[in-house]
Amino acid sequence: MTKRRWIVFAVFVFFFGFPLAGIGWFYYLAHSTMRTSAISFADKSVDEVLETGDYETLRLLATLPLRRKLEEDGFSQSMAALGDYEGHGEFRVVRSTVGARDDQAWQFVYLSVPLKSSRGGAELKMTAARRSTELGEWRIEDWRIAP
Repeated sequence: MTKRRWIVFAVFVFFFGFPLAGIGWFYYLAHSTMRTSAISFADKSVDEVLETGDYETLRLLATLPLRRKLEEDGFSQSMAALGDYEGHGEFRVVRSTVGARDDQAWQFVYLSVPLKSSRGGAELKMTAARRSTELGEWRIEDWRIAP
């Protein structure tokens, strides 16, 4: 390469490469922080709900759409099928995303965790959500126990 091409290449990298790398790093850091925070919330809330087996505990931690969707009968049936809760395995983040709902920005983290119970194993698939403006308050957006 000639000296002139190296200069053009360096200018190109400076004006386009560094900003793109910065955007990529910001995306990675934001999603990593979001996932870590959601796993911390889910770890506490899963134990809290499944140890008590209480529908009201789940209802208090749920978002408004899940509260509308939840029925006490469905929750009671899944808890009866699960048996006595003995613990859970490690959380696995399926994906994390940001979206809009009701003209507000929300963060969603889709999680999966194996459950241990007296009747064998099951898998809990849940979604943790929070408003982007209220970064401390996670809620349960979706809750499904599959045998």
